[in-house]
Amino acid sequence: MQDVSKVLQSIWRGTRSAASLEGQPLDFKVEKNSDRETAQDLAEAAICFANATGGTLIVGVTP
Repeated sequence: MQDVSKVLQSIWRGTRSAASLEGQPLDFKVEKNSDRETAQDLAEAAICFANATGGTLIVGVTP
């Protein structure tokens, strides 16, 4: 897994898209229409990571 700061820098610089970096150990999430939807989306992602080998969830980046 790459360092999160390096991942974010490559997105901000435009050298990589978030979608191209997203995969099993890395997931990007954005705020949904309601707090409930956002919480459910984040919980589902956390459960997926817990059932797999773990990973990093970055909130606030559109894939």
